[in-house]
Amino acid sequence: MRIVALVKKQTHVAHHIVARAYLAAWHKPDSSQLIEYSWLPNKLNSKSVGAGSTGFLPNFYSLELSVPHKTQDGIDRNKAAYEEVFDNSLEVQFFTKFIDDPVGVVFKLLREKKSFEHLTLEQKMLWTRWLIAQWVRVPNILHRLSERATEDFIKAQVDKISQQPAPQTEYEKHASAVNAQAVLDSMKQIGRNTARQALPTVIQSEQLTKTIFDSSWCLIELADSEISLVVGDHPLHVEGALNDIFFMSIPLLPRLLFCATNEPKILSVLRNESQTTLVRRMNIESISHANKFVWACDDNSENLICNYLKPPTWNMNKKSKKNNNQIQTF
Repeated sequence: MRIVALVKKQTHVAHHIVARAYLAAWHKPDSSQLIEYSWLPNKLNSKSVGAGSTGFLPNFYSLELSVPHKTQDGIDRNKAAYEEVFDNSLEVQFFTKFIDDPVGVVFKLLREKKSFEHLTLEQKMLWTRWLIAQWVRVPNILHRLSERATEDFIKAQVDKISQQPAPQTEYEKHASAVNAQAVLDSMKQIGRNTARQALPTVIQSEQLTKTIFDSSWCLIELADSEISLVVGDHPLHVEGALNDIFFMSIPLLPRLLFCATNEPKILSVLRNESQTTLVRRMNIESISHANKFVWACDDNSENLICNYLKPPTWNMNKKSKKNNNQIQTF
């Protein structure tokens, strides 16, 4: 799918790294809210929120664009002034319309029927694509992609600069230092944009899609477990490598777990495991891999969350009141 850059009035600022339709399954039975857990300084904080009011970052999937500053009379060409704007077409056109909205019917069928028999071939493809998206759209993966892209761009610039004559005068040295910092800042922005632009290609990778689509899938009902499944802000758990033996899992309901693997014996082991033991083990994985948030439908796993949820590794501060267009950083 081709993403077309659009520069227009800022809309769709809240970018959900965990889809609302997915997270809503953890609403408590007697309300339209779930429990959100996160760390405050020296304290585990819990509060009740709706699925639409959590699991997002401002402008997280936006492309950062620098455009000439405009006055009432048009573009001010007398000043070397640029303003930062954010292109949200990746969030709107790709994640919302191409990933999250279409998979809603698959959620409904899997959660109600608890079987894959009712899924069409197209719906299985939608589900596969959604699984890959949950794997790569999260902050730590996007951060890694950004760093890798930035390093490549910086290396190319260093090679280019090294071929130029060394500055001789104090003025030339100062100008060179200023230019180097500007290049570094620019490369970081380009790296962040490149990582975001790569997401559709990764998510639609034919190799990834085929590997997961052809694997063995199962749904494990956990009605007899003493505790419920929780979900973290990195909801898909993956073990192993996709070019070798792998296992992946993601909670679909507080009492329903999806698993996929290319080694069917793993599924047999899981089905024979005590439900409470399995849920506890899956919860530890969800909690320990979360970046900041864990969500639950009850407080039965609060001790696990307190013991296994790490301090946040990326900035979740709210956007500046002075600048509604601030992009969220790591």
